[in-house]
Amino acid sequence: MEFQRWAYQFLIATLVLLVLAGCMGSPGSYPGWAAYETSHPVLGVAFDRAGNLWAGGLQGAVEWQPDGRHIQFTNADGLAADPVWSVLAAPDGAIWFGTSGGVSRFDGSNWHSFTHSDGLVDDQVWAMAASPDGTLWFGTNHGVSRFDGSSWQSYTSANGLINNVVQSIAIAPDGAVWFGTRGGASRFDGKTWQGFSKADGLAANNVWSIAAAPDGAMWFGTDGGGASRYDGNVWKNYGADCGLADNVIESIVTAPDGSLWFGGRNGVARFDGKAWQTFTPAEALLKNNHVVVWQQGWQRVALTWGEAGRLLK
Repeated sequence: MEFQRWAYQFLIATLVLLVLAGCMGSPGSYPGWAAYETSHPVLGVAFDRAGNLWAGGLQGAVEWQPDGRHIQFTNADGLAADPVWSVLAAPDGAIWFGTSGGVSRFDGSNWHSFTHSDGLVDDQVWAMAASPDGTLWFGTNHGVSRFDGSSWQSYTSANGLINNVVQSIAIAPDGAVWFGTRGGASRFDGKTWQGFSKADGLAANNVWSIAAAPDGAMWFGTDGGGASRYDGNVWKNYGADCGLADNVIESIVTAPDGSLWFGGRNGVARFDGKAWQTFTPAEALLKNNHVVVWQQGWQRVALTWGEAGRLLK
């Protein structure tokens, strides 16, 4: 009986290993993690040009300087609202915050906030992105808004957006703007809209995150379906059985070396195009709850553990 139980466990383990091998998965550890502690949950982060780390959460925003000093900002300092859902380092050096009361811009000295009355389609701002020319995009509960520094233009499902709740935005190498929504993904090239859903090959319709890979492909993190890769013609999906730490992918970023990082509720995974690495509590994350991954372009990757307000870099 004992032998039969052992043989059964061995068979199951072998099958699991074969599945992982077929998806090129491999666990790994990563040295050199640094932790940043906050007093509130972390919902979005960004690095500025000087190497300062900015984080937003339910109680405002925090700036960590390279020497370890930190400054906290709230509505009393100029934020449109204390709940900060997204943070963006813009090409001009300003830091933008998407809040529950609009968007705020901070240039290091002065704050300027924009709301529905200024042209923003909705004051609940979940996501932001900047085009190379400095044009800013904001994803909200009721569509998306484009801001060129002087004028606003908004788009909703009436214009071609697949769903009005926009949770992620990314700029593709060809200049097109992609939007992750609760009803699928949309692509906008400035003139034409395209919508993609599970029926087209997307892993799931609720899209939490989007990132552009160096090869021009777009990656989508979904709620429960894992990650999807789209090269403009073919969709390919990846789940926890292929190397992801979780099938709920709340963020994806491209690292300076071209690898992709995927953050979920059970850890983080790295994919270099061939092999997967999964990071769990035993390796670097201390705990594996609600992990989000970001990289804003200045040779850094930040991992946020939202529930506890812990940042790992």
